[in-house]
Amino acid sequence: MRRPSRPSVLHALAGCALALACSRDQAPQKAVAVEAAKAGPSVEVVGEHLRRVEIHDPEGTYGDYLELVPPVRLPSSLAGAAQVSIRTRLPADAKITLAPSEHGPRLRFPPGTIMDRVEWVRRGKKRSLADVRGTFIDAEGNEWHHNYRRTRLAPNPPLVGYEWRADDPEATRAGVDGLIDALRQLPPAVDMPTDEKRERYLRGLRAKADCLKCHVPSRRENLEAMELGLINRGTDASSFFTPQTIFDDATLLESYGAFDPNLGADIDAEPSTPVGIDGYTSFECPGGEAPKLRSRDKGRDIVACDEGLPRARYALAEALAAGEPHAKRVCASRLALAEHMSSEARDFFEQAIRICESIE
Repeated sequence: MRRPSRPSVLHALAGCALALACSRDQAPQKAVAVEAAKAGPSVEVVGEHLRRVEIHDPEGTYGDYLELVPPVRLPSSLAGAAQVSIRTRLPADAKITLAPSEHGPRLRFPPGTIMDRVEWVRRGKKRSLADVRGTFIDAEGNEWHHNYRRTRLAPNPPLVGYEWRADDPEATRAGVDGLIDALRQLPPAVDMPTDEKRERYLRGLRAKADCLKCHVPSRRENLEAMELGLINRGTDASSFFTPQTIFDDATLLESYGAFDPNLGADIDAEPSTPVGIDGYTSFECPGGEAPKLRSRDKGRDIVACDEGLPRARYALAEALAAGEPHAKRVCASRLALAEHMSSEARDFFEQAIRICESIE
């Protein structure tokens, strides 16, 4: 089969294993590529816009990415643990620009960007990287989606999955089908006691792999739950949800996930009153009424409003002054992205950047 004109994002990573970021067009020297492939990703070209991928050392691969930490924390599958992380890899000469939209200026990421949602399960020594979903922007600005899942129930297990060009429906369908077929033969699906339970589990994974359903460019925020999709936050011009919120101290809360890590506990507070996790997180409703704490299915507590969606606000400047670790991680993300911004983008986010530049 003829090799497509653009090599896989994982080929690019294997060939540039020692670099922070690199271009999809780079052709690594043969010796470097062979050495990197021993522990790096393996890629099989399945079609012009489709590849099958195996990542042999996911912890090592994603440990080199820049972590993007928003002020308002993302939902987690475990209480008291940050199980979801947004990781990005940018070209060294990347310029993040601003794009106009009817909902205000939006960040636009350059060719060569990789933006991934990385999720772990379990705790301690049993903690395991289980799922990676994300996007690569190629030299022509085309988006390539990918989804990789763990191959066994173990710490740092190899990941297997597919990447496909987002604007190719046939490649998208084949990639998702290939992923589900592979996972049907792997734990935990293969060990499930009934076909019904296995197929229900796989249907859930198939729905999550439908990236285009949620990732549309410059989508505004939801005004009501599920109005424009599961995720309440809006997207930037590159269809990403999290990067723009790095610069916003007040963000809509999400209702998906098993736990909201923005919520804490206060024995002196009213049972129906939500309390922030750290003393710097507060909650508000669009109509000005006091937010309420409600229990959802399976006992998860969520912040709710009588009308509209609740928003969390993080007092970043105060948290920085107190030396809070979360605040420092937020600022590390802001400043790292700001280094790659155009002057127009830096000017637009000047106030948010200035708060973090005050760190000694």
